Amino acid sequence: MADDPNKKPPVAQERAARLIDVARRANVSRATAARVLGGYGNVQSESSERVFEAARALNYRSNDVARSMRSGRTLTIGVVAAHLANSFFSGVVRAIIRTAAASAYQVLVLDSDDVLESEIEAVHVLSEKRVDGIIVAPCSPTTYDHLTSLRDAGIPIILFDRRITESGIGAVITDDRQAAVDAMSLLIERGHERIGLLVSAIGETDVSTELPGEAGSTARDRLVGAMEAAARTGLTLRPEWIRFSPPNVQHTTVAARQLLTAEPRPTAIFATNEEAALGLI
Repeated sequence: MADDPNKKPPVAQERAARLIDVARRANVSRATAARVLGGYGNVQSESSERVFEAARALNYRSNDVARSMRSGRTLTIGVVAAHLANSFFSGVVRAIIRTAAASAYQVLVLDSDDVLESEIEAVHVLSEKRVDGIIVAPCSPTTYDHLTSLRDAGIPIILFDRRITESGIGAVITDDRQAAVDAMSLLIERGHERIGLLVSAIGETDVSTELPGEAGSTARDRLVGAMEAAARTGLTLRPEWIRFSPPNVQHTTVAARQLLTAEPRPTAIFATNEEAALGLI
């Protein structure tokens, strides 16, 4: 069959600019162009300007995979948050992203939803992605082999919000004990003597009158701080005024109702986090 004379030839796709193309246009060596665009080494300002101008003119895009293979870095940080629906964790993640971006790092964020199995899988995924470091809000104070294994393999790791002292991994946390002392002291200064505690704790599966064994450092420190402030003034925190709840509004609402129907009823309640406060309200 004869070719259609009206058929237009296929349009050749324009080849993406390569590093060598940038180097030739800037009249520098490939190594110099790589140093300029990679942000390492010392290059004269005049040469740098020519390289950047050539890269813009050619619409050059760096090959991140190839660069990471050469440098051993991916310029990526992994974050495992505990519960992104919580404004605390979403705020922390936003701050991490802004801080990382200032140093040309990208951030991969995964949410464990405070489920240990999900945290272990998330850490595994980030490790496979060859991230340069991992930031984790740990779900369990007793099960952390998956975290120490990363550290022992040479992957930088840091915990946030919750510490696991026995793990030997550094942690960035708030002073939860002193914060609880301050909160309880304020209620006591306002004249309250019957103060309830609504403690939101990971590791809890239902509303309880006892702190779960798997409770993290955050809940433990806030409980210690509250008890410390009460002891300083001779107040007694009666068992019927204390409830521990999983960190969700559904359970903290149930716990709050139990506190508010106690006899005698507390005149004030210290809710230890956002979910506890929302359930109480």
